[in-house]
Amino acid sequence: QGEFVLATCAGTFAVHACHQPASWTIGVSITTAFAIKSAAGTFKIIDGALPPFPPESGVTVGGTKGNKITFPTGEVVVVGQSSVRKAGRLTVRLPATCCGNVAGLCGHYNPDADFRDVYTNSTGGVGTYPKNRWRGPYGGAYQRDFAESWKLLPSDATAVFDSTECPPATAPPVYPSEPPMPFSGCPDGLEEQAKAQCPQGRLYDNCVT
Repeated sequence: QGEFVLATCAGTFAVHACHQPASWTIGVSITTAFAIKSAAGTFKIIDGALPPFPPESGVTVGGTKGNKITFPTGEVVVVGQSSVRKAGRLTVRLPATCCGNVAGLCGHYNPDADFRDVYTNSTGGVGTYPKNRWRGPYGGAYQRDFAESWKLLPSDATAVFDSTECPPATAPPVYPSEPPMPFSGCPDGLEEQAKAQCPQGRLYDNCVT
């Protein structure tokens, strides 16, 4: 819970996200707001509402839904809706000059290392975390050592949100255990029977997980 660095490029451009606990389960958060720090200024997107961009900033807003923000230095941010929040999704596109200089929850985009250091935390430590049935790491060491390292307190110099816009956690974080793999507790033979009922093609993986 709190403000996290989503992606930053060499300290010149950064996107922060506010994560707050989901009401329907423990150990899962939802995104309630975003903030963009750039040479053109700092802009906050709260509850899906885009802020005004002064003409002198050089920032333009376009796209078929009016949700594509283009910065004069080449960065592009597209704000989307999730099933639970107006500002629950966001796409960040960075220029080629950021290659190898990206950090944050989105990972360290470094083709020269064959992306082996994608989970580089805020202190430079590199972790390797197993994928689960959602095809990505979850909970445990991933959350403790990687995700939590990118959390900012309202008092931090690089923080953007105040405590009313993005309330920080008031208790130690809960690190959920990795969810069990599909069929891990099923009797022998049931997995094969269940998989045989799943449609072949692009929906197969979603069916068996």
